[in-house]
Amino acid sequence: MLGRLSLRLRRPLRKMSFRVLQDIPGSSAKFFALEQSLETFVLPMPAAADAADNQAVPPPELWLGYGNSPEQYLESGRGNLSEMLAIVAESGWTLEPQHRVLDFGCGAGRMTRWVPPRTDGGEAWGVDISAACIQWAKEHLTPPARFCTTTTFPHLPFGDGYFDLILAGSVFTSMTDLEDAWLLELRRVLRPGGRVCLTLLDKHALSVVRQAARHGGLGAELGTFLEAPDLRSLAESNFAELIVHRSLKGGLVIRDIDYVTRMWGQFFDVMTVRLEGHAYETVLVMSNPG
Repeated sequence: MLGRLSLRLRRPLRKMSFRVLQDIPGSSAKFFALEQSLETFVLPMPAAADAADNQAVPPPELWLGYGNSPEQYLESGRGNLSEMLAIVAESGWTLEPQHRVLDFGCGAGRMTRWVPPRTDGGEAWGVDISAACIQWAKEHLTPPARFCTTTTFPHLPFGDGYFDLILAGSVFTSMTDLEDAWLLELRRVLRPGGRVCLTLLDKHALSVVRQAARHGGLGAELGTFLEAPDLRSLAESNFAELIVHRSLKGGLVIRDIDYVTRMWGQFFDVMTVRLEGHAYETVLVMSNPG
């Protein structure tokens, strides 16, 4: 699944210079979402304003592993959004009809499509580096949701304090570089007092998927991979961040939650940490202190 193995281990006491991007030939290409191709590309006419279908389902290659059927795919988005909003509410914040919501790393709008029914008069935006996912979402889910393609460079095309809530499901689980810069950018576009709700793989999630590898259950495939002999000792070590299969496209990032809250707490006020709040992933709710 994850191909040839490569990894990097970060420890809290290492110098910050260790986090600098490696000088890899051609690495600038990672900042462009569209790949060059000689094939003909035709942009279809967008759907009429009243033709958006909230039950439309993208082709399976855009499901990103969420579900084995159209019904499962749709339910995963609706269910994950409801779970994340419930955890956000526990931090003393409630989604109101006029709020603006950003789904950061939205894929083909799996969760984004379920936001507009909750924000009558507000806005629901989805951004992703996959041009194919965003194009499909624009064709089928706009309006009422809105979408735009971004790149891995830490910039969002929105004004300061534009959003009331930012969701990031399974995004920081694969962000191997520039996470600090992205957190600062998310803070910039989030209004003071607003919430960011993101998920991550921490040591507890690691233990869950490793257990699943032994006895079956959700995350068993990932757990089997992490139970490989050359990874087992690392998984049991005292690390701050363990990055597996690092490449220009990202990797699998497992973090120590205490280290995360201490470091990311420099940018936000940490409100809630919920273990297994997003399947086996840990949910982190933070507030913009302004």
